[in-house]
Amino acid sequence: MLLDPDLIYVEYDGTLLRKTEYIANLLSPSLRPAKIVSESMKVHVYREFAVVNGVYQENGLKKGKPYSVRVRFTDTWLRRDQTWVCVASQSTPLG
Repeated sequence: MLLDPDLIYVEYDGTLLRKTEYIANLLSPSLRPAKIVSESMKVHVYREFAVVNGVYQENGLKKGKPYSVRVRFTDTWLRRDQTWVCVASQSTPLG
């Protein structure tokens, strides 16, 4: 319910995913995050829109192999019918 039906997600490698594709990736048995820790987050509200920027660290197993990544993200939220929904999200791995 937090994701808009028209959500666009830009994956690390530049791939564009729609809501159903994004959710399928999250639920994929090949991805097993063990830990996701937020380092920072800032929210800027502009009337009916909000932009959230932050950094998080994630580690776990992907396709059976250990992974660890530090990511900067930007999420764009829209207030619709007294509820905030995410309409766009983008992630970029850091060093």
